[in-house]
Amino acid sequence: MEPGESSLLAIVLDCHPIFWGRRAADGNQLHFDKFLESILILANSHLLLEARNTVAIIACHTKRSDFLYPRSSSSGSTQSPSPENGTPGTTIVTSAAMVNDGRYEQFQVMNETVKSQLRELVLGLGEDGLAGADSASSSGGLDGIQLTGGLTQALCYIQRCVRQAPAGSRVKPRILVLQASPDSPHSYADMMNCIFAAQKASIPIDACMVEYSSGFLQQASDITGGTYLKADEGTALLHYLLFVFLADQTARSMLEMPAPKQVDYRAACFCHRELVDVGFVCSVCLSIFCQFTPICQTCQTHFKLPTLKRKKA
Repeated sequence: MEPGESSLLAIVLDCHPIFWGRRAADGNQLHFDKFLESILILANSHLLLEARNTVAIIACHTKRSDFLYPRSSSSGSTQSPSPENGTPGTTIVTSAAMVNDGRYEQFQVMNETVKSQLRELVLGLGEDGLAGADSASSSGGLDGIQLTGGLTQALCYIQRCVRQAPAGSRVKPRILVLQASPDSPHSYADMMNCIFAAQKASIPIDACMVEYSSGFLQQASDITGGTYLKADEGTALLHYLLFVFLADQTARSMLEMPAPKQVDYRAACFCHRELVDVGFVCSVCLSIFCQFTPICQTCQTHFKLPTLKRKKA
């Protein structure tokens, strides 16, 4: 890393209540507590690499997404990294102030803030949030998390940090998505908007899948130049995070990274929100439909079926 450079890691994590509840009921070794603990270790390790490094953690629920760290103010805005709001990595620790368990006090503050904010997020949703997710699970599926909302918040936060960086300094941002529940085809259009926005801003999106594979995140990593990885062994999640996602883009060029797999570039139709291999595309607004429709449901453009001209006898 060059002098004056700092790395900003925005972590977007999956907090689907029904999915993690099922794993706990089935006795799976990777429960949510261990999942969160692995993420906090990764965040602490990222801050230890460079004194100017910063971290943002965003939780995605079925109903909303919100910042866990840095803490949001009462007005709804997220505090910018500064020594005053306790964001570690923005100032060099000159004292050996340690807590009783051997950790730096700033790291303990971040860990406790993430846990308390996550508790407030779940309790704030109340029974309505759990009921909505449970109704979808009882019908045989799982409602998707608000992943696009989390990505949008991460992109906006990164842009603000880049613009507010002091003169002579440069922020190198990246986004890491940790998803455990399956994709939601309903969010295809919003997801693609986030992917292209990250590509335009040169922000790589890394993705780590715990159980399911994600076609959307495969496309996001491939388009933005990030790394996609499916953790085959959930109990080894911390090893995957430290050995694959701790290094930034510059360091990865000198490491042996996992070989990229074939990317699933199937799109979701706008009519039934299902992935299709072959579809009909509106030439005006580029909406995708699985069946031909004479009127585009998005922009109301009228189309005519091509007819073959009869040959003269």
